[in-house]
Amino acid sequence: MKYFYFFFILIVSGCSLIQLSDSADIAKEHLEDKGYRVISLVNESSGELTSSWVEGFPGSQEWDVQNVDPDEYIGKEIKRVRFKVKNHPLNSVDNDEVNVTVFLHEEEVIGGISFFVNMDGAPYSLDGN
Repeated sequence: MKYFYFFFILIVSGCSLIQLSDSADIAKEHLEDKGYRVISLVNESSGELTSSWVEGFPGSQEWDVQNVDPDEYIGKEIKRVRFKVKNHPLNSVDNDEVNVTVFLHEEEVIGGISFFVNMDGAPYSLDGN
């Protein structure tokens, strides 16, 4: 019987057991401050931003919708944190699943993209523009 209670508590509190990285926590807070409801963490990655990425595909599509100049970040590490969200401006266009990827440099949000999971095409800015 004690195993039943353990598994019941584990199932009920399941999502709260996930510990977010500092970057994911910052990105999540940024999205919540914009009024978006974060449903789940999809993934995290990081890497050095290169001019070949920014000039190539799909990097050029991502950086074309940013409010910052990518040249400022060439050769620097960019962290990317992707979440499934609700209450995003794209949800008013289509209620399909929306993901956002937040770009961070040195734990500061510098931009990001948003997109419909089940549709092809170029990404939108973080705010859906």
